[in-house]
Amino acid sequence: MKRILIVGPLPPPYGGISVYVSRLSAKLREQCVVFNTAGKKSFAGLFRRLKFFLCIDKHTVVHYNSSSWYAAVPFLIWCKIRRGVFVRNTHGFWQVAEKMPGMKKAVVRFIAKKSDKIICVSEKDRQALVSLGAAPEKMHVIPPYLAPDPSELTTGWQAVCLGGNDSAKHSCDAAEVIITANASALNRDRDGADLYGFDMCVRLMRRLHRELPDKRIAFLFFIPGMNRAETESAVFPETGEIPERFHILTGPRTLWPVFTAANLFVRPTTRDGDSISVREALSFGVTCVCSDAAVRPEGVHVFPSRNQEAFNELVISLIRKGNLRKQNSTGTDYFEEILDVLLPCHPERSEGS
Repeated sequence: MKRILIVGPLPPPYGGISVYVSRLSAKLREQCVVFNTAGKKSFAGLFRRLKFFLCIDKHTVVHYNSSSWYAAVPFLIWCKIRRGVFVRNTHGFWQVAEKMPGMKKAVVRFIAKKSDKIICVSEKDRQALVSLGAAPEKMHVIPPYLAPDPSELTTGWQAVCLGGNDSAKHSCDAAEVIITANASALNRDRDGADLYGFDMCVRLMRRLHRELPDKRIAFLFFIPGMNRAETESAVFPETGEIPERFHILTGPRTLWPVFTAANLFVRPTTRDGDSISVREALSFGVTCVCSDAAVRPEGVHVFPSRNQEAFNELVISLIRKGNLRKQNSTGTDYFEEILDVLLPCHPERSEGS
């Protein structure tokens, strides 16, 4: 019988939660099974859920990572019936907590109270759930970063990240500075602003061409959750023309290998959780520039969200100073902290886990 049943999305597409679930399940190996919530719902999916439910017993930990609180209810109730342990993992919940409708708030309050343990990716998540009735003693604040396995990179980073994009490869081969950013898809936030700041990145690149014309700069913007046609139709009209050496890379692809070569990672989001991409870039020694839409890890250069001028000036000043790549670091991997919550240290915890 599997010890841990993980509920959450697996890549593709590559997003923060799906990468977290994928890496956690890989590290747990034979101790876990994953119920993949990505993709379209179907009769086969209902059968998979039934099979998954039947695996739950009093020795089972159900680790729920999906963003849907409503979908968590049947997992929680069945887990309680079978006397399993239900662990809710939040991924940036605080950003939606204040504007939730009454029904959803009631569901969240129910899950917060009935969960056996809750893992929050930030202190803000913890505070939001405590305010809804979660007991502080069962809360654990653990960032979601799990280091990638370097053995996965069997070819050069360009083959993995750029695929057949010869134009992007040529720009990177000639570049003195490689800037990268990512978005799961091109979306607007509740106020109509570009959620991931794609428009701000385009304007930044235009400014870099004017301010630093002698610098050979390549910009790689990854959108793994969309294909080329979807991206072209989704680019917001106010973004304007895409500048030279600004490359949009779409479709499922692994992002982390680009950090072995990139100099700068930017994340001008309007709202955010504890971004795995930011922690990943830092762990590879890449300089990070992020909006203040979330509490950022130590070492990140921060600017006010949606402030284009502040964003531009900060990036330009960093490029002019040079030395953007720091000595590579392994970063902080939080696997042991997560494991201590899922499988507290006791004789049954398997060796080598």
